[in-house]
This record gives sequence, C-alpha cells and structure tokens, in this order.
Amino acid sequence: MLDKSDAKKACIAFAIGTWAMALVELFYPTITAPTGRWSWLTGSIFNAAGSLGIVLLWVVVGSFLFLTGYKKN
Repeated sequence: MLDKSDAKKACIAFAIGTWAMALVELFYPTITAPTGRWSWLTGSIFNAAGSLGIVLLWVVVGSFLFLTGYKKN
C-alpha cells in the first residue's frame, strides 16, 4: 500500500500528466465530437466551450490533483 507521502507524490505526478494532456489538447485540438465512455461529459463541455473547454477541463483536474498532493496535512 501507499503511505501518505507516496500518495501525495502520485497525485502530483498525475497532475503533471493532466497538465501535459491540456498542452497537447491546446496545440492539437479535438476536431470531432468526443466518443467513448466519458463522451457525455467531454461532449457537453466541447459543445459549450469548444476545444478550449477540453483544455480547461484538464487544467482544472490537474490543479485539483496538484493541490491535493501539495497540501501540508
């Protein structure tokens, strides 16, 4: 099992990964409507805000993970 320190490091690592996904989505935006398991979420964000909405989704998820891993206690 992961101890608290390792869990925090994992959250920060996943945050960096989601920020990388945001950069990829920013430079190579999705052209078609999303399909797949999470298409209901990404499709509604894509329809509301376009391709920058997907970038914002990844930035928000990454920021949440980073703050979760960075908090002191």
